[in-house]
Amino acid sequence: MRYLYFTTALLLTACVTPVDTSDKPGQVSLLDEHTIRFMGDTSEANVTAFKNLLAKSTGIKKLIISSPGGDVNAGIELGKMVYQHRLNVIVRKVCASSCANYVVTASKDAFVEKEAILGWHGGAFQSLYTPLSLAWFNRIKWLLSAKKQTQQHQWLRLWQEQETQFFKFIGVEQAVTILAMMPNQATQRDAALFSYDPATLKRLGLKIKFEHLPQAVHTQTGEKMVQIYHYSEDELGRLLASHTHNLANQDLIRQF
Repeated sequence: MRYLYFTTALLLTACVTPVDTSDKPGQVSLLDEHTIRFMGDTSEANVTAFKNLLAKSTGIKKLIISSPGGDVNAGIELGKMVYQHRLNVIVRKVCASSCANYVVTASKDAFVEKEAILGWHGGAFQSLYTPLSLAWFNRIKWLLSAKKQTQQHQWLRLWQEQETQFFKFIGVEQAVTILAMMPNQATQRDAALFSYDPATLKRLGLKIKFEHLPQAVHTQTGEKMVQIYHYSEDELGRLLASHTHNLANQDLIRQF
């Protein structure tokens, strides 16, 4: 449960075709005196490498990233650094799951290149709308001791606390990670990931520009990967009010 990828079935009901994020030389490297390139998972190792480059190089203003997601703690740490250093983020190839949740949302000025995929598919509070019985963890829970299951619950609660603090810190609506999982929204889904039109993104507090509109929803092989949601101000207001009500009146973690 520490990891949030769009290329695995951990938090999805089905696997999807992975997008190749490989790029050489190096996964995390300094391109020039103002730019860091981050290619790969939001792993502890990659985020530590990014942190070291940021500490050693003065004048970094830009992050070029291609990532399918990864460790949520590392993703949140990466997002905090992006926000604190007011970095421009350029999405190349793909930014999904933890990358979409915590990196693009933290940028003061994000830019999605033509044909690059940007998409969400859940966050710390998705258990309000998508029972964890659909998750990979539940298919192996009978193998785990009661102590291990308790640890999983504790970790998920910690994730919820950390994610809530993060979105308050960056001033973005936290529900961006789960809106398409809410009742009557999930039925519209015809892709593994979801995103939003520019007007909705702005209403959610995000500053994201696209090199080409409509934004890319298919892989280079033609597979549809992203469902775009369009919410008017009134529609979004109703959804956010409903989500706030659910947070206040339901147990945040359904039983495994």
